[in-house]
Amino acid sequence: MQLSSLKERKVYLEGQIANLDLSGPVVTAGGTIVSGGTREERLKSLRLQLINLQTSLSDKHPDIIRLKREIHELEAPTEETKVSSADTERLNDLKNRLVTMKVQLGPQHPDVVKLSREVASLSREIQNSEKGKTVSRLAQEERNPAYMSLKTQIESINIEINHLLDERFRIKKKMNYYQKKIENAPRVEKEYVSLTTDYGNAREKYNEIMSKLMEARVAKGMEETQHGERFTIIEPAAKAEAPEKPDRLKVMLMGLFLSLGVGAGLAFLQENLDHSIKTTADLDSLGDVPMLSAIPLIESEEDIKRKHKRIIIAVSLAIGVVCVALIVIHFFIMPIDILWLKIQRKLMIQL
Repeated sequence: MQLSSLKERKVYLEGQIANLDLSGPVVTAGGTIVSGGTREERLKSLRLQLINLQTSLSDKHPDIIRLKREIHELEAPTEETKVSSADTERLNDLKNRLVTMKVQLGPQHPDVVKLSREVASLSREIQNSEKGKTVSRLAQEERNPAYMSLKTQIESINIEINHLLDERFRIKKKMNYYQKKIENAPRVEKEYVSLTTDYGNAREKYNEIMSKLMEARVAKGMEETQHGERFTIIEPAAKAEAPEKPDRLKVMLMGLFLSLGVGAGLAFLQENLDHSIKTTADLDSLGDVPMLSAIPLIESEEDIKRKHKRIIIAVSLAIGVVCVALIVIHFFIMPIDILWLKIQRKLMIQL
């Protein structure tokens, strides 16, 4: 409502400015107020004052000079308006003649060029005249107290309108904030109900655990009071057939597989790290000289005997390791015959 009232008042004041006659009462340069509703009436009044003063004062007197200057200022706009109207009509006539001559003579003809320059010069003069009118009107507006008063009131109204607009923006922002809070209220209520339900479930579980704890404490107290009671053995404990752990069979199998893997890995590593020449291709890759022939290994009788000896030693070591393993299993894990029977039983079950 305040904004509407201020806007209506602003429109009313702007209407008064639009209807304001700038040729109304004006404060002159000498500080006197010249009365009269129209320009002609003020001119008539100033001219009468000038005639009265000229009868008693010379033309060089300051009051006469001031009145002449004011009369000239009031007469200048009328003359400028007449000149501006005549110049505008002349400019339109010249433009029409220029268009006709361009069609008949072409744009490069000397008369066309001359007429174009004249049109441009006259346009500049009219523009300068319009600028002078604008400056003169601004000067009149600045000298008119009614215009300045209305302008000041409009500026004050604009400040109040801007303040009210800022206040309305702040209020709308706060309204949007509370609107969002109202819209989020059901969601908050849903989350609150969910939290309340979770709290109730946790509370019930806590009470259940506390009741069990109380029962355990009661049972513990009852057991502590019954230390002297006698117990009867209904069924004797059964003797264990085998130890629960460690599982020696798994440990041995793992050790066997690990030893085989480590041996194979060491052999593979030694083979890859050995860069000695083993084939003719290795020898041929060392130099640019091609290899013509290769002499195979010639084994002597001593070499053959040495080779057979190594095989016998390796087989003997393998047999010795197997025997030692069987002895260890027999004396430290289980008898060999029982192990053999278990193996047969598992094989029969799988088959």
